[in-house]
Amino acid sequence: MYHIDVSKPKTAPIDERIVIDSYIKHEPSQADVFGQALAQMKLKNIQQQSVIDGLGTELTKAKLEIIALKGGKSK
Repeated sequence: MYHIDVSKPKTAPIDERIVIDSYIKHEPSQADVFGQALAQMKLKNIQQQSVIDGLGTELTKAKLEIIALKGGKSK
């Protein structure tokens, strides 16, 4: 949705009307707001997945180290 600020009357000098009439304030639509929220959620999910992947890697390393300490024998 666009809002045009027309606080000066149409009888104002043409230079002032051009400046005022060309000032358009963009208000984000619901789709814009939804898109931004969705993008933020996706970024958060990517960050969380990165943490999960890192923890999985550390867990695998720990398991391999335990196996090595046991002499490669599994029970």
